[in-house]
Amino acid sequence: MLRLPQKLLLHLGNLFPRRFNRVEHSKTILEFDGVPQLIKLLRSNDRSQTHELVLLCYLALNVGNSKALEQARALNIIEGVARSVVAQHPELRELFARAIHHLTLYQAGAHPHRQPYAP
Repeated sequence: MLRLPQKLLLHLGNLFPRRFNRVEHSKTILEFDGVPQLIKLLRSNDRSQTHELVLLCYLALNVGNSKALEQARALNIIEGVARSVVAQHPELRELFARAIHHLTLYQAGAHPHRQPYAP
């Protein structure tokens, strides 16, 4: 398994909104097994999780129907971490809500009557 450098994962989230080829970048992150590493970073509580969460949201929006995101339980992770991050960064509320909505639509295990995201 190729290990993506932590700095790369942290800064990719800042680039996604401005990149025209963000879907291809998202697919590449999946191809190189970047989702489990990103989830591992999100689960470590030793620092802010904002960059990692933003990147996970953009992955959800760009390739939300991926098996890697479903297996990593990205929907549950975004829902869980977003509440604490949005308290410090309210400008990210809509991004989190869009990612959660997108994953809810595309993941087979998602329940159609799921409670809407409300931080």
